[in-house]
Amino acid sequence: MLPITYIVAIAATTALLTILVSQARRRKALRAYPPGLPSPSHNGNEAGFFETVAGITGIDAPNFVYQSMLSMKEGKRWVGRVNLPMRKPNPCGFLVADAEIAKAVLTHAATSKPANYDEFDFLCGGNPSIISANGHRWKHSRKGAAPAFSSNHIKRMNRVCNEELARWKAEVLDPLADSGKSFDVGKEMIYLTIRVISAAAFEYDISEEEIEEFIRNLEISIREFIFMDPFHRWFPFFFPQVWRAKRAAAAMQKFAYRVMENYRNKKASKDKKGEGEFEDDTIISRIINNPNYANDDERAADVIIFLSAGHDT
Repeated sequence: MLPITYIVAIAATTALLTILVSQARRRKALRAYPPGLPSPSHNGNEAGFFETVAGITGIDAPNFVYQSMLSMKEGKRWVGRVNLPMRKPNPCGFLVADAEIAKAVLTHAATSKPANYDEFDFLCGGNPSIISANGHRWKHSRKGAAPAFSSNHIKRMNRVCNEELARWKAEVLDPLADSGKSFDVGKEMIYLTIRVISAAAFEYDISEEEIEEFIRNLEISIREFIFMDPFHRWFPFFFPQVWRAKRAAAAMQKFAYRVMENYRNKKASKDKKGEGEFEDDTIISRIINNPNYANDDERAADVIIFLSAGHDT
């Protein structure tokens, strides 16, 4: 029987060789791709792994991307390789410095979204959404929701926005001003944004408690699923943070079902009273009345994504 030190040494050597072989294969695969992004130090070299990580994760990230695009254009280069490891089958990502080329790539029939987008499915109970889906699932949801963003409905949304702003001023801002108390501007603006989206897009009068619950669950889910620790991904059963995030995602899905049920009840009530056509071009109506969804879980996924993306914007 081999001593434990030999076993550990053999395991460590095998792991090291595996990493070296993997890196060698990746470097070989990268030769078929365009050169990497220009180094921020303007030394004529490509931005390496650590420079790229520092550039896209720091507070100066937008400027890093912008300067990279300018440097590429100066060198008559329109596509640059981002030297960061990606999920298979792509060994890296790319930065496109030309809008027309980017549009051609994104609209090409053979284009599919990177596997990284699948992480957003965890926010939706494991169901594909408009942000992660490809093919028919993506096309029908995008085409179905598009009429809700016509000029007439944008005007309606603006009206709802003004109404909610006036309501917030009367119920929150004016009492605070009269009492001389301070308040968290960022928090209040996020709450106001969610109220506006709920009313304008989903025809739902969301409560203060529901806003707090949704924000809390969204933060928990994003922290765990979008920025997931590799060990949490490989061994989820051993980490309570993963189970907590799953419960948070389930709560968001439950909220989305309440939004859908509210719309259906309001529509049924209005139809029963014979009060004419119900508002049929809001986002929630386009989602509910789109027959191409496989089930309500897929509809709930798009409700979660629209509200999450809207509040984040």
